[in-house]
Amino acid sequence: MKLAIMQPYFLPYIGYFQLMHAVDSFVFLDDVNFIRRGWIQRNRVLHQDKPLLFTIPVNGASQNRKICELELMKDGKWQGKLLRLFQHSYAKAPTFDATFPLLEELVNHPDRRLNTFLANSLKRLAKHLDLPVQIYMASELGISRELSGAARILAFCKSLNAKQYINSIGGLELYQREAFAKDGIELSFLKSLPKPYRQSESQTFLPNLSVVDTLMFNDQASFPALLSGYQLV
Repeated sequence: MKLAIMQPYFLPYIGYFQLMHAVDSFVFLDDVNFIRRGWIQRNRVLHQDKPLLFTIPVNGASQNRKICELELMKDGKWQGKLLRLFQHSYAKAPTFDATFPLLEELVNHPDRRLNTFLANSLKRLAKHLDLPVQIYMASELGISRELSGAARILAFCKSLNAKQYINSIGGLELYQREAFAKDGIELSFLKSLPKPYRQSESQTFLPNLSVVDTLMFNDQASFPALLSGYQLV
């Protein structure tokens, strides 16, 4: 069994879903500290031919609190503002009519708990992309927070009977294959190889935008090629 672990992000780029594509099981690491300037609550879309950052508001956001301890702000105005941004940015995109109702469903999900709000959107997107991955929440698996780094990753692998752990390429300097091999687990790293697609008539391809961009410019027949656009090293 192949396993990957990642903090839950809001509408992340296609590389996040490539990691899901590469494994059998996926753990949302929601019991670690929130990162204010990371990708947990924000991402980028193509707006007027330029990347534009969008953010969802989190009440009491602090790097001293865990993702699973936070909630979205009660102010219901942000959902409408975000959906209008998507509409204004992509109204002329070829698959807007098929994609926008899905985004409305995700943005308007009623659960205010940050971890479960994010998990809902990621699970729903995985289903939309036809990814048959088994998904778990770290906060529900009971792996000790006393462990850190590779030791905690290995604990997840053992708990879920994983024989291969796949990390994003950013962890190449963090984990050593020998440490995993001692426990009979193969360690691999996923390097995303973005496949360009036409975003507009007047510009070169801008990679690594939110999956919103990917969905707006690609139909379902294109998903398999986009999801397999990576290499394991």
